Amino acid sequence: MKKSIHDLVGNVTTDFRFPDGEKKLRALILYAAHKCEADPRFGSVMLNKICFYSDFISYSLLGRPVTGVPYQRLPMGPAPKRMIPNRRQMIENGEIKLVEVPVGPRTQKRVMALKPALDDVFGEDEANIIDFVIDMLKGKTADEVSEGSHGLAWTITGENDLIPYQFAYLSNLPPTASEKQWADEVAAELVG
Repeated sequence: MKKSIHDLVGNVTTDFRFPDGEKKLRALILYAAHKCEADPRFGSVMLNKICFYSDFISYSLLGRPVTGVPYQRLPMGPAPKRMIPNRRQMIENGEIKLVEVPVGPRTQKRVMALKPALDDVFGEDEANIIDFVIDMLKGKTADEVSEGSHGLAWTITGENDLIPYQFAYLSNLPPTASEKQWADEVAAELVG
């Protein structure tokens, strides 16, 4: 039987079960749709990555995610597990609409805001992180955004597996000289 990453690493958090987590996810969708309305590359893939990076960067910097919802590994990168039901609810509520736009050989599914973004849902630190993420991804293609999200956390989880928030601390970049020195010092202390 194939073991999941959760079996291998033990107790990890994939869902914070915040009482307002899905409400904040819907607010983030609306906020991103407003902020990205002029970006012709803003589609479902980018929206998924805005949510993912906002939550995981917030977790790594503040010790808590923005929404706390679970994320899963999909072929085009991490995405909120309940993105489609939340998006569907927002369409039914008249908050957004989904527009299909031809982009080369593909069809982009673009979320368009129909109501104003909710300004009182995010704290200043959360809004700053979300804005940083949107600026970081602005103008990138779905392939570029997707490829950029295929870091170590995405790589070591199986298809459709939930991604632990603790994986925000993982990196597949080589260690810096100061990180190597620190590791050598810790190893020397442990070995005695």
